[in-house]
Amino acid sequence: MKKTLFILLSFCIFANSNAHTFFQKAESILLKTGQLVPLTLDEDISAESILPNNTIDFVARTSVKINGIVVIEKGAIAEGSVVRTENDLDGRINAVTITLNWVQAVDSKTIGLTSRKETFRFIYDENTKAIIKKGINLSASVSEDILISAETSQVQNNINEIVSAPILAKPKPVIDTVAISKPIVDSAQTEVPSLLEKGTPIRLSTSHKYQADQFFVGKSIPLRCLKTVKSKDGKTVFIAFEAIAFAEVAEIIESAFGQEILLKVQYIQANNGKTIPLRSEVYLSVKDFDVLQEINAQVAKDIEL
Repeated sequence: MKKTLFILLSFCIFANSNAHTFFQKAESILLKTGQLVPLTLDEDISAESILPNNTIDFVARTSVKINGIVVIEKGAIAEGSVVRTENDLDGRINAVTITLNWVQAVDSKTIGLTSRKETFRFIYDENTKAIIKKGINLSASVSEDILISAETSQVQNNINEIVSAPILAKPKPVIDTVAISKPIVDSAQTEVPSLLEKGTPIRLSTSHKYQADQFFVGKSIPLRCLKTVKSKDGKTVFIAFEAIAFAEVAEIIESAFGQEILLKVQYIQANNGKTIPLRSEVYLSVKDFDVLQEINAQVAKDIEL
């Protein structure tokens, strides 16, 4: 009798200690246009090496949550770019204007951002060096609605199931009826199209020189791809190295620094011949076209290839 009571008491303690089971569940969370994303500059910017279209490293300053679920983690990588630089009377760079481009979500998707163009001034020391130190806080907003796959912690109460189970009942064999009824499919006979996700970064560069009088609003500017873009498993080439892309002259601005061209990147040709819409805006001076200028763009929408 004592032995029976001991077994029952031990089982009750075990049941209570395992009354709750924690597990992860993936949910699709809608991150809406306009959602604020606080960021922090994550690298020093030197006046000696900064150039228009250079990329700038940022990180998420705080986690971004939707209904209590984290969609952007604190410290997530983000990227901005240099819109323009300004020179003083001695020809030294004394100011840089930066915009914020994207931040990485918890599911590794690239979230496009919009922000004000922020200008920072360089102050030269006695050694004629000027550095903007990392740690500057900026904010951007989500540019378009995007679905994020985020994991949520769930709690399952198992105590009733455990206690109500007969102690001495012989376990019944479990038959996987789903597995039995599931038809066998030859994967070699089915071809699933690969998905190039919205927000995928595309590295481009200019490819031609131009004179000032060659620009006009609406002019098409050819670009080329600087890096091959592949599927996540690396088996499918979406966009080949040096694939042709195109941008359009959206605006021509006359300033104290000369003529500036606002380019809007439009599309690039995929490896299978499809047209992939892109999203990016960049200001370039006429002189910038004398050398290759890197332009960072993003895929504008999900597309099957």
